[in-house]
Amino acid sequence: MGRRRAALRLKVVESMGAARWDDAARDLADLLLLEPGDVECLLNLGQVRQRQGDVAAAIGFYREAVRRESENAAGWMMLGLAEMERGEVLRACASLAMGVAIEPGSARGHRWYGMALARRGWNDAAEAELKRSLELDGKDSGAHFNLALLYLNRKEPAYGLARYHYMTAVDLGGERDDVVEALLEKGGKSDGEAKGAAGGVARGKPEATR
Repeated sequence: MGRRRAALRLKVVESMGAARWDDAARDLADLLLLEPGDVECLLNLGQVRQRQGDVAAAIGFYREAVRRESENAAGWMMLGLAEMERGEVLRACASLAMGVAIEPGSARGHRWYGMALARRGWNDAAEAELKRSLELDGKDSGAHFNLALLYLNRKEPAYGLARYHYMTAVDLGGERDDVVEALLEKGGKSDGEAKGAAGGVARGKPEATR
């Protein structure tokens, strides 16, 4: 039995690494029969189902994982991101809040929480979370990009702040965005405001995701 478990785990690692999601799902289901309730297996199944486009099933696996291990920060964050993908924004805010409460030093967690808050329309709280992400990791291009979006979406857009954070995201390796650049060009220049935003934010290689 132990050898079968080890063999299945190895197959799962290989399948997920090669993006063979159907194979990974089958092997994880077999593994879960051998290890009922295994949290790592549940989280991996959630990721695979999400990759396959079955977000509802992914949410089910993530919820079962955090039910069994309520202090699993990664599980709460995975759940929150899946809920946000499905449009369950209020639930996503709650799940991501749990994640960052358990792991307050996660820059990505604060970024994701900020994104969920922004989608809910709670912009002041979203801004605070995105800034907290940058306090923890000034190299996070995704946090800079999402701050740029937040400032552009204000009732009275803060073009200088938006320009600063967008250009910082690009400098850090983030992709250019034609829509954002068009909005910034429409808004004109505000160099003084942009300079005011620049203090204390480090530069460096970013993560690939936003």
